[in-house]
Amino acid sequence: MTKQIGFACKFTHPNKTLTPKQRKEFEEKYNTKTTTRAWMSRQSQSVAESKLWEIIRHNLWATKNLIKYAGDLPSELRFVRISSDLLPLYTEPTWSYFYKKPDVVKWLEHSFADLGNTARNLHCRAYRDWETDRKSTRLNSSHRL
Repeated sequence: MTKQIGFACKFTHPNKTLTPKQRKEFEEKYNTKTTTRAWMSRQSQSVAESKLWEIIRHNLWATKNLIKYAGDLPSELRFVRISSDLLPLYTEPTWSYFYKKPDVVKWLEHSFADLGNTARNLHCRAYRDWETDRKSTRLNSSHRL
């Protein structure tokens, strides 16, 4: 029988003895935020766009934190499921223009490249030292494996 694990999009701290406030403070470093179309439509364009920027920046930062956290878990648990609210209102016709703005595109391209590099570096960190000429470094790497 094969064991299977389902991965949720939201991180919950494994220590259930923490107070709700402590858990919330810890978990917000790893979880995305979102907004609603209704809330955005009640704001001025500048307030709404500012809020969207704030949420997007938080979400990419939190996702990077989650990737790093998962990288330290046992190998069978090193998996990150990215939440669909990573880019709030991305497919919503009223707000899709925001994601096409040159400064947003540039920032997102850089941020997603950084996320990819973070994930690849964590995946490969045990193998990086094999390319060195130093025998002692290669030996230490083999012990870590």
